[in-house]
Amino acid sequence: MTQQFSKTAMIYIEKTLRECEQCIGFSGAALSNPDGLVLAMHGQISGDEAAACASSLFVESTTALSYIEESEPKIMLIWTANKLLALHQLKDGSILLITSTEINSYHTVLKFSLDIAKKLNHAVSVLS
Repeated sequence: MTQQFSKTAMIYIEKTLRECEQCIGFSGAALSNPDGLVLAMHGQISGDEAAACASSLFVESTTALSYIEESEPKIMLIWTANKLLALHQLKDGSILLITSTEINSYHTVLKFSLDIAKKLNHAVSVLS
């Protein structure tokens, strides 16, 4: 699947990812297509690896959830030893990943990531 965005959409997406710096403990953000190819990134994150990771998490979670007859995930929060990862599947299948070092501030990170996902959903549906 090849993701194509207009120049206007890409400018808006990149601006929106830069806004992620306002997230508490922000360390990086990436937007990938469902196949794991990076579309845009910002911060201290490796875009290619982050995009592949985000895609893989959704694919593997979808498979695991199918065993209990649940639908595919749309939002995930994942805690590692030193980071909190907020992942959102957008309406067009793109995946937003935001990472934060504030692992105990998950309410704040989740709320922030929901706002960013809403903006990106608008961009991919209207500006594409």
